[in-house]
Amino acid sequence: MKDLFPTKQWIVAALLVGFLVWCVWQIMSGAFISSHLFYLPILAAVYLWPRQAIYLALGLAALNLVLWHENQDSALFHIFDSAMFVVVALALGHFTRIQQRESEQIKDIIQFLPDPTFVLDRHGKVVLCNLALEECTGVPKERLLGLPAPELVALVGGETRLTLADYLWRGQYEEIAGLYPGAQLERPNGWAKTAQSLGPTVSAYVNFPTRGKRLFVKATLLYDRQGRPTGVIETLRDVTALQEKEAEIAFLAYHDAHTGLANRAFFERRLPELDHIANLPISLIVGDINGLKLINDVFGHHRGDDVLKAVADIIRTVCRPTDLLVRWGGDEFVMVLPQTDEETALEICAQIRQACREQTTQDSLDYSIALGLMTKTEPDQQLEQLFREAEDRMYRNKLLQTRSYRSALLRSFTVLWERTPETKEHLERLQELALRFGHHLGITGNALDNLVLLAVLHDIGKIAVPDGIGNKPGTLTACEWQTIKRHPEIGCRIALSNPELVPIAKLILAHHECWDGSGYPLGLKGAEIPLLARILTIIHAYDVLKHGRPYLPAMGHAGAMEKITADAGHRFDPQLVRQFTAMMNGEE
Repeated sequence: MKDLFPTKQWIVAALLVGFLVWCVWQIMSGAFISSHLFYLPILAAVYLWPRQAIYLALGLAALNLVLWHENQDSALFHIFDSAMFVVVALALGHFTRIQQRESEQIKDIIQFLPDPTFVLDRHGKVVLCNLALEECTGVPKERLLGLPAPELVALVGGETRLTLADYLWRGQYEEIAGLYPGAQLERPNGWAKTAQSLGPTVSAYVNFPTRGKRLFVKATLLYDRQGRPTGVIETLRDVTALQEKEAEIAFLAYHDAHTGLANRAFFERRLPELDHIANLPISLIVGDINGLKLINDVFGHHRGDDVLKAVADIIRTVCRPTDLLVRWGGDEFVMVLPQTDEETALEICAQIRQACREQTTQDSLDYSIALGLMTKTEPDQQLEQLFREAEDRMYRNKLLQTRSYRSALLRSFTVLWERTPETKEHLERLQELALRFGHHLGITGNALDNLVLLAVLHDIGKIAVPDGIGNKPGTLTACEWQTIKRHPEIGCRIALSNPELVPIAKLILAHHECWDGSGYPLGLKGAEIPLLARILTIIHAYDVLKHGRPYLPAMGHAGAMEKITADAGHRFDPQLVRQFTAMMNGEE
C-alpha cells in the first residue's frame, strides 16, 4: 500500500537522509554515537526498500566495528550488536516483503477485474482503481486517484451524487433503502468489527437518466488488522444492455414477434384477471384472416407476414387501449373488450371489416377477416365457454364468406396480373387460336371451355413475379430465371383455391412441359403431358414468335411456323404440330 501514501515515503526518506548526515557529522566531530541509534536508519530502510535494506545494515555493522575496534573490553558486544543489525534487517525485510506481496496481489486482482472497481479511504477519496474504471470514465488513473466519490460518480453517470460507499461508510442504511428500492444489505456470518474482517455489503441497481445508464453497484466496508474501518471497495457493472435484452425477452415471452400483439400465453394469464364483475359486460371477438394460406403459397410467407401485420395494425387502430388484443396463432386473432356491450362490439367488428376493405383498395390485394362475437352479461357466465361459442360463430361466418372471398381474391389477382407481359391483345389472340385449333381437333364441350380458360389464365402465376423480372428486355440471370420458373406452380395453387378453376389447375402446372422431357417444373415427357397443355404450348409459342416480346423480335407468320416445325419432337408434340400446320396452311 506504499504507493497509496507517497507523502509518507518522502517524509521517511528525508528523515533517513537527515539522520545519516547527522551521524557522519557527529563522527567527524569526534562525538560519541550509541550503536543503538543505527537501528533507526535500518528500520527506515526496511520500510522504504525491504530488499536493499540489508546493504545498509552491513554498512552500518562495518562502521560500528571500525569505530569501536580499539575497545577490547567490549569487542564481543560490538560484534554481536553489528550482527543484530543484519538479523533485524533480514527479518523485518522478509515480513515486509510478504506484506507487500500480499498487497500487490490484491491490487493486481482489483486491477484486472472486468467490472470498474475503486477503493475509497476514510475521507471518501479514491486511493485505488482499476483499468476497467479508466476505460469506463475515459480518464487516466493518475487523475482518478484522489478524486472525491461524488466527482467520480459524475464521470461515470453524468450526475454528481453520493455513492453507495458514502452511505455505507456513514451507516445510513435507511437512506439507501429509500433511494434505491430493492437494495440488499448483506452481513457475513458472525459479522463483527474484528481484524481483517469484511464489513457489511450493500448492492443496488442505480439509474443514471442523464446518460441512459443502469448500473448494478456493490460496496463493501473494509477493516484493518486492528478492526478499524479503513475504507470501502465498490464495483460497478453496466447492466443497461442486459436489462434491455431481458425486457425484450420478457416482451417476446408474452407477445407475438410478427405483429407485436399479445400471444396466447399472455391471453391465458390475463383472462382470469379480466373476468371480473367490474368489467361487465365483456365482449369476445374471434377473427380469422381469409385466404392467408393462398397468399403464402402465391407470394411467399414474407407477403403473408405483411398481411398479418397489416390486419394486426387495423385491429390495434380500431380497438381501444383497454382492450386485450391477441394473436391466437396462425391467422387467428382474439379481442377481449371489457365494459363493452354487444352493440358496441358489433360496431367495432364493422369498423375492422371496413378498414380491411380500404386496405384492399390501397394494396390491390384483398384483405378479409371472418369475425365471431359473444358478450358476457351475467357474472355466472364462463368466459371460456363464450370464447368457444365466438369461435364457432367465426367458423360459420368463414364458411359463408369463402365463396365470395375467393372470387374477390381472384379479382385482386386479376388486377395484379394486368401488370404482367400478358397483354389484352395477346390473350384475345390466344382465345381465338384455342377455339380454332380446338374445333380443328374435334374438341368440344367442357374440354373446349377448359382450353379457352387455360389460354386466358395459364400465366396467372406470374403475378408473383416482380415487374423488373417479368418485363426485363435483356437476358435473365440464373436467379431471375429460377423465379420465372416458379410461376406454373403458383398458378396451379391459385386455380386450386377456386372451385371454378380446379379443372385447369394441372393444365396450368404443365403448360411449360416439353415433348422430349426438357421442360419444367415436373419434366413430363410425351403423352404424360395433358393434351390441352400440349395444345396451349403450340398456340402460345406461335403468337409470341409472330408478334414478339420485349426480349424477342417479331418473326411474322412464316418465321413462327418455321420455328415451330423445327421444334416438333423436341418442344412440341409432332402430331399436333402437323395438325396445327394443316390448319394454318395458306394463312398470311
